[in-house]
Amino acid sequence: MIPRYAMIPQIQKATAAIFIAFAFGLSTLGNASPRISSVDGDIKEGGTLTISGAGFSALNVEEVLYDHVSNQETYDTLSSGSDVPVNDGPWSEGTNIYGNQLTVVKSGDLRTSHSSAAYYGEVKSYVGWPRVLSGATNQKLYASWWFKPSQLANNGGSNKFIRVWDRSDGTATRISLTQMHMTYSGTSGNSHTSWGTTQPDANRWNRFEFYVDSGSNSITATLNGKVVQNVNDFRKSNTSEGLSVAQIGFDPSEGNRYPNYS
Repeated sequence: MIPRYAMIPQIQKATAAIFIAFAFGLSTLGNASPRISSVDGDIKEGGTLTISGAGFSALNVEEVLYDHVSNQETYDTLSSGSDVPVNDGPWSEGTNIYGNQLTVVKSGDLRTSHSSAAYYGEVKSYVGWPRVLSGATNQKLYASWWFKPSQLANNGGSNKFIRVWDRSDGTATRISLTQMHMTYSGTSGNSHTSWGTTQPDANRWNRFEFYVDSGSNSITATLNGKVVQNVNDFRKSNTSEGLSVAQIGFDPSEGNRYPNYS
């Protein structure tokens, strides 16, 4: 069996925040207690949903990328199983030569009946550096994505689900969320490690959320609504480049331990 996984991501940015192949509009990061009076519209691809009520917080957020895969015009002419293009489309980089390129699939389990495509990876495969964030100076970033692996990432190694950097050469801010810990640039000026399990369930869709706030020196990661990482000693490097998603997908440190991961 060839290892693989499916993924549907998004990205968003505010004056200092970002959203990746995920949903940021209805955020749990606000302090208000909203009261919903009505919900109108169609929950479908391209549809509009209007939520009315009171007590909603005014978040200073700009959505920069909502990548539902099937909403990317660049992929319309691709046949199912084609590599995700990095010369065009939302992502500017793919897997390096040591892994497998992420592909676009248009059949199988696409999470909902309203979806017509998803990303598909085998063992080590990911995308990164969304074009819309090129040249950005944001100090905050929020990312949320759906992820369905074929097995647990519990066979050893350090297996990354997302990396957040600011400089593309990796010499400044570095954050990595793995199945066993999160490593990040700390207030001490050195790399810090926060231990804790982040284990997406096998053969079901899992929702990741990841929020970085340089102003409060905080990073929060959730999996299926449960907080798995929460630190307040993060320190962004003193560089003009804003936070971005350097990698999203699955990147095992020892791919031979996961020959059937997909």
